[in-house]
Amino acid sequence: MLATSLAYHLSRLDPDVTVALVDGRHIAGGATGRNGGLLWPCLNASFKKMLATKGVASSSEIMRFEEQASTAAADFIEQTPGMRELVEFAWLKEGGLYLFESEEEAYDELQELKAMTDRGWSTDLEVWGAAETNKRLGSVGYHGAIRYPKVGKVWAARWALGVALQAAKAAANGACGGVGLCGSRLAIFEGAKATAVDDVRPSAADYTAAGLNRPHGLKVHTSRGDVISARAVVHCTNAYSSALLPELRGLLIPVRNHVAATAPLHASQAMLDIAVYARRGYVYWSPRPDGRLVFGGFRDEVPGMEEGNDDDANLDQHIRSRLHEYLPAHFPSRFDGAACGPHFEMEWAGILGFTADRFPLVGALPAAPPSAGPSCSRAGQFICAGFSGHGMTRAFSSAEGLARQLLQLPGGRAPLPLAFQPHGRM
Repeated sequence: MLATSLAYHLSRLDPDVTVALVDGRHIAGGATGRNGGLLWPCLNASFKKMLATKGVASSSEIMRFEEQASTAAADFIEQTPGMRELVEFAWLKEGGLYLFESEEEAYDELQELKAMTDRGWSTDLEVWGAAETNKRLGSVGYHGAIRYPKVGKVWAARWALGVALQAAKAAANGACGGVGLCGSRLAIFEGAKATAVDDVRPSAADYTAAGLNRPHGLKVHTSRGDVISARAVVHCTNAYSSALLPELRGLLIPVRNHVAATAPLHASQAMLDIAVYARRGYVYWSPRPDGRLVFGGFRDEVPGMEEGNDDDANLDQHIRSRLHEYLPAHFPSRFDGAACGPHFEMEWAGILGFTADRFPLVGALPAAPPSAGPSCSRAGQFICAGFSGHGMTRAFSSAEGLARQLLQLPGGRAPLPLAFQPHGRM
């Protein structure tokens, strides 16, 4: 999603730019194609901690970005002919719900909400008490909730593919005269894992200009044997970024998450048309148009919380069992015991990329330390990664902000927060 969004914005904003998209698998073959596809305008981090560590001005930048990011993505989907139908986009009728599984969680999250509303943020959210929550949901055991009025859902893999298609269309309509006259300015290399980025600039003096106004001083090598010359290279590799950027080891951490999809639920089992986070975000689900639930999480159930695990070909059996037990335990009136629980038709894993503060790294890379290898220069290299499980909402706007930075254009509708810049954070 990050790479296709960046390719789209670059091609849309500059009729002369040429883009090569290199993917070790295929478009949407990683975490993008394996997630629930929610556009949820929430912070995904502690507001109070953000204020303490980032300061008021920087925190305000982040909140402005967060509040518009899902709207910007939704506007693109709704205003692009055929996109809404392709990605099955819809606003959930009841929005989104953050459920509390304990009194402690309820207290902590309500304090977070108070800190936000005291500063004028998130004033449209509703607080439900325990009795109201369990009555509305037909559940047991929850200690209240916060409701977000506007949350969207998409078919995530199709969205990434749809954005790639729009990027190709934009790239085929450049300054050379239109479609078919000089070919597309977008090349997509699938099944081509990037194995190295070499700096071949003749001298440092040739590489002082910012953005894309520089010689072709970089070469990207792939597992297929391709060698691609470039003025700039952007690492949109999220959890896998340390493979080419060893200085990110321990700073951008792969985290495995488990997800499952139920068979269409019976009418007696149907849930509200609402997306749900529970237990501090470690449990979540959302309904699909055909009556299925996409349901996942539970990494807090195992030692190490799946941090450092980049194996998306296998599943943890304890997490699987907990995932299967959860709905019957909290919704006994719908699922009368485990034998009548939902039938899970599909289960899979996806690898997220987490930073320590849960904010992404978006911008120019600083020089690497000598321990990173013989070539420590990162001149002309950028990163757009580390979205910490919140990439569906942030990716499209983050990519636009980085595209504008590369092209030396004004910030646009959603200027990137300075707190996303890598300098000083790695």
